[in-house]
Amino acid sequence: EKLIASIKNKKNKQEAWFMLGESYFKNGQARDAALRFNDFLESKPKENLPYALMRMGDCFKQLGDEETAKIYYQELIQKHGSTDEAKQAKDKLSKL
Repeated sequence: EKLIASIKNKKNKQEAWFMLGESYFKNGQARDAALRFNDFLESKPKENLPYALMRMGDCFKQLGDEETAKIYYQELIQKHGSTDEAKQAKDKLSKL
């Protein structure tokens, strides 16, 4: 994370936050993943936004906070309804 703080290029920094979030998620560290994906989302990215919203929902679902997970899934569906991630979010919402 110290390395990410030293990155000056906004797009490279966004990509680093995204990759770190995904790494934490795949290692079962949902809390850390949510924090990094939040950093990514706060940087106002233009790429990977639907995926990051889906991952935020997944993180909160894993943490046992289904209400917050629903909020992220619903936001994804509302803002990016034609994406594959939105289709996945609809399926995940139906199971909560």
